[in-house]
Amino acid sequence: MTRESQTRSKDDLRQLYSREMAHRLKNLLARVTGLVVATLRNAPSTETAADKVRDRLHAMGRVYDILGACAWRAVPLGDLVARELNQYGQHRLRLEGTQILLTPEAGLATAMIVHELGTNARQHGALATEHGTVKVGWSDDAGTLVIDWRERGTRINDAAPKKGFGISLIEGLVRHELEGTSTFTFAPDGARCRIAIAGRHMLSDDTTEAEAEAEIDRARHASAGLHRA
Repeated sequence: MTRESQTRSKDDLRQLYSREMAHRLKNLLARVTGLVVATLRNAPSTETAADKVRDRLHAMGRVYDILGACAWRAVPLGDLVARELNQYGQHRLRLEGTQILLTPEAGLATAMIVHELGTNARQHGALATEHGTVKVGWSDDAGTLVIDWRERGTRINDAAPKKGFGISLIEGLVRHELEGTSTFTFAPDGARCRIAIAGRHMLSDDTTEAEAEAEIDRARHASAGLHRA
């Protein structure tokens, strides 16, 4: 390889990095803007809005740390769940699941979903009581990622509590970003949420780097189309 071709290769690589960073920055700004606007619209007061915006941005920051550590490729679902929920005390949690890797976009959406579920449990559910617990399980069910959230140790007097912004946010993320479905059940002893996510958001252990990049690109283009819709 000549010096001229080496220089051209370095320039091409710098341009590739620049385009990738610009893409990520635009996505980040779009997510933050949407999150802030939606939170302000649904919060009962400025103080409440400020607290919720801070908490959601902190949750987004935690998942970005994991994405960076994974070089923005395959993201372990178990790490995302544990990173978000361990703040509530590991003795109150039961996390069970096989090794599942997600695309970066799916990882971000899933982490925000887990954050909203944890926040709801802390404010209104099992984690708001002294002895309440949360069990989170996940599995690959014939090509569909299934996440099962179960709370125990609390009392729900209303079989169908009023839907808040947090639940609406979860439903929107599942439907639009993960092409899946979410079902909430409010039993007398605790809430349950079952989420089914399209299998194409998962990456296998033996996925090659080229295959992973191609799948990540497809997820990005799909996500961009959903945001424009």
